[in-house]
Amino acid sequence: MTIALLLIAGLLVAFANGANDNFKGVATLLGSGTAGSDWASRRNGWCAGTHHVAVGTHGQSRCRGILMFQYLMIAVALLLAFAFAYHTQVGALQFPNATQRREMLSQMMEQNRRAFPEADEVDVANVIELMKQENVVTVDVRTAAERKVSIIPGALTAAEFERTIGNHAGKTIICYCTIGYRSAKYAQTMKQRGVPISSFNGSIIAWCQAGQKLTTQEGHDTKQVHIYGPKWNLLPPEYQAVR
Repeated sequence: MTIALLLIAGLLVAFANGANDNFKGVATLLGSGTAGSDWASRRNGWCAGTHHVAVGTHGQSRCRGILMFQYLMIAVALLLAFAFAYHTQVGALQFPNATQRREMLSQMMEQNRRAFPEADEVDVANVIELMKQENVVTVDVRTAAERKVSIIPGALTAAEFERTIGNHAGKTIICYCTIGYRSAKYAQTMKQRGVPISSFNGSIIAWCQAGQKLTTQEGHDTKQVHIYGPKWNLLPPEYQAVR
């Protein structure tokens, strides 16, 4: 992408320079013997229609057209150069390295703890080990649009869990969302209602950073993840962010 932008900008500048040279040729052809005068001042006179040299209407129109083309190509080249710089800067912001992704997620996880201090929580290492057991229930508290993209395998929706809550007595219940804020809120609320449930701090982003499996609601493997918003795009490169 960036290479293509540079090539296009270079070509446009070359075209603009070429148009400039062509303009000089036109000015020479349209001149009336003042070969020693500065071509730019002659151009200004012709194109403005104020120079004393008599030039036909067709010549003036052609002169103006070449001048406009030159300025247009330079403007487009500058816009492409700006687009390249913007693309490079935004790309650097949107695609932090693995260490930066972990650090950014860690900061968000700490914010979750401060926001919902009464919520019980588990981290990704705990969840990976617990998921090897058969008495674990995972609850996805995200929206339907988010769940439609992918889920942690076997996860129930919050509605499904609450509708069948009596069937999960004695089981380890873990809820998750994108990074753990909504799941911490849900876990704290359910705890106040007397339902033991732990929030997966880091949630589906931490799950992906650990290289774990995702499926669609139909059970098909996928690497797509709904990230809720650009702030939460901390996925490793092998996963595809969806909004």
